Order: sequence, then C-alpha cells, then structure tokens
Amino acid sequence: MARRLEARLVNRRLHRTVLAIRPEGYGFVERCSGKPLHVLEWPRAPLRRFAEFCTDYQALMGLETRLAACCGLPAGDILVAPMPYFRKLLPQDVRIYSAGACGSFGLFDKDRDHVRSLEGDYLRTFAVRVIVVPEERERVAHAWERLAALIQEACGSDAGAAAGSPA
Repeated sequence: MARRLEARLVNRRLHRTVLAIRPEGYGFVERCSGKPLHVLEWPRAPLRRFAEFCTDYQALMGLETRLAACCGLPAGDILVAPMPYFRKLLPQDVRIYSAGACGSFGLFDKDRDHVRSLEGDYLRTFAVRVIVVPEERERVAHAWERLAALIQEACGSDAGAAAGSPA
C-alpha cells in the first residue's frame, strides 16, 4: 500500500474528494459544481466526536479499510482527511488591561461581533474529507450514503439527521 501511495504522489495522481463533511450551515462553502462530490452538514458535537475519533490512527486506518471494502477497492484507495478538533483552532479571548476607570475586560465581552466573525472564518474552512483515487471518483461518489453511514457508525455519531446535499 505504501508503495502505491508513494507512486501516486510522485506521478501527481492524487486522491480526490467524494464526500465532504462540514459544520452545519457551512455546506455552501464547498465548491462542488460539476464534480462527483457530496456535502454533508453535521452539528458541532458529532463533528467534534469524529475529529476526536480521527486522532486514533489505528481506528482511522480501520475505518479507511472498511470504506474501501464497501466500494470494492484495496486499502489505501479511500482515505479520510480530517482537520484538527475545533477548540484548538477557535479564537481565544484576550484580556485587555486599561489604566482608566474600566480596569480590565475580555475583548470578547466588549465585541461579540468580532467573536462571531472569527468563529465564522474558522467554520467556513473546516471540513473532513473522504478522498479516493481519481479513476474511481465517479463510481465511489454514488456510494456516498453508505460511506457516511460507515463513518457515523464508526465514530458513534448521531449526525444521521444532519443535512446532506448532493452535488
């Protein structure tokens, strides 16, 4: 498997997205026009669980093997490309100290719009991707519902009610 992946990198035959999982309300960000790609929107709690699940590399490799088998492909032809857990990348408050009458305060307390803007910037970029070898992209894209079900089952997600939108 490692040699096949190396050859793909060297020859620039990189895996392509067939399923993107984004935070609820941010599926519109995915550019999928004319691509065999499906976008799911999950609430934050299931996305957090999935991101935590993906930190266990043995479990992640097992999931990738199951996803590949589900589509009749060898291990390594389908991969999961997760982003790190939300909290690490979401903006943190800054304490402002003033010599004046107000003393100190948290920036987020004074400027809620700033907080929402920073959080929105992050959520627009967050996505977990299921990627596949390019020659199988069209075929595997048709199996997006089975792939999503395997992911939900593996990470104990209750995102089954989450919105899904075909490309």
